[in-house]
Amino acid sequence: MKCGSCGRGTMARVESEMRRTVAGHTFSGMVGALQCKVCSAEEIELDEAKRFERAIAGELAGALPSGQAIQFIRKVLGYTAAELASLFGVRPETVSRWETDKNPIDRAAWTLFALLLADQRDTEAALRAAAAARDLPKLVKVA
Repeated sequence: MKCGSCGRGTMARVESEMRRTVAGHTFSGMVGALQCKVCSAEEIELDEAKRFERAIAGELAGALPSGQAIQFIRKVLGYTAAELASLFGVRPETVSRWETDKNPIDRAAWTLFALLLADQRDTEAALRAAAAARDLPKLVKVA
């Protein structure tokens, strides 16, 4: 694979530090990336970036809610504000007020965020395990 920055080098897999500040908290972690052997440009792999953001969302869900945290978690879950409002049984304006810190989110809705994240992680883990199981050799009991 050729480098998108210089166009000359080939890309090699490396571990790279990723940092992100959300809701006043800075998070750091090592993620898989591709690095050009010529110009050293790095490209974070999309799945790795998503996994990093889900980890951040999980940490935020265990803390006190804030508008930025609510918005970040909603986006990690893949919901629009209108979809989240429908899911929670509130008006879209309510979600907007939560995300702008105009109104506090109620405890039940905040707990639901954590449950949605846990469900998403469990589903993804199950899908990865199923994919890995397909790659395992078939065993036959001989005795």
